[in-house]
Amino acid sequence: SHEASAHAVLRQHWGYGTFRPAQLQAIKALVGGQDALVVLATGAGKSLVYQVPPLVTGDGVSIVITPLLSLMHDQVEALHARGIAAAQLGSNQTRNDQAGVASGKYRLVYMTPERAQLTLDAAFWRQVTCNGNRFVMLAVDEAHCVSEWGHDFRPAYKTFANRLRSAIAEAGVNVPVVALTATATPAVRSDVANKLQLRPGQTESVICSFDRPNLQFSVRKGASLQDFMASVAERAAALGSNGGGAIIVYAQTKKNCENLAQIARGLPALAKERPM
Repeated sequence: SHEASAHAVLRQHWGYGTFRPAQLQAIKALVGGQDALVVLATGAGKSLVYQVPPLVTGDGVSIVITPLLSLMHDQVEALHARGIAAAQLGSNQTRNDQAGVASGKYRLVYMTPERAQLTLDAAFWRQVTCNGNRFVMLAVDEAHCVSEWGHDFRPAYKTFANRLRSAIAEAGVNVPVVALTATATPAVRSDVANKLQLRPGQTESVICSFDRPNLQFSVRKGASLQDFMASVAERAAALGSNGGGAIIVYAQTKKNCENLAQIARGLPALAKERPM
């Protein structure tokens, strides 16, 4: 079964015994030919949603669209270390690299939305899918960038999204599309689904809570830096008596951070932590 194969891939390449439920739900839908809309908090393992399916199918290909060049580089290097053929298709790649992508040489191929506009035409989809005989999926990471209602709209994402379905339809092949983001309101999710034309009745929605029971948040406005750090010290002492933990303090300026660190060095509950 696809589920058993996915677990075998996970053990072989990542060394984990089980998926998180949301990961497996999305993976099964994609391998089964459906689209998916995935909202998972940062650190919840979104990348496995598009890295595992091409390996489950053997010679499959996952095309990953992301605006984050550093993420491309890091993930390609990490995949190489796990023995998985991966490539980053950017402005520096040769025609041979591009031909290798289209011929299915790589299991994972990363590119920016700007590059996708130039590359992902109907001829590409026909070739990379072997006219529909090879499993190929498209992952749109940071999918909130597609939405003009989102906090990080990128025009290149909208242009790419407008061309996506017409190119796949012209090619006459099935390419499951997964939209992934760590943050999206219901309005943004709806907009993303519309812009990417995720297929009604053939789209798995995987929406997970952002609640982290092990995290607590508080905001102190108007307190002096000294009083603020005194309250942090009290909290640190309480954490220490309850088995430990960590505190992260955010400030608006580098100068404030330096001042807070200086104050912390004079507080016994914090000084031993050597605050930066």
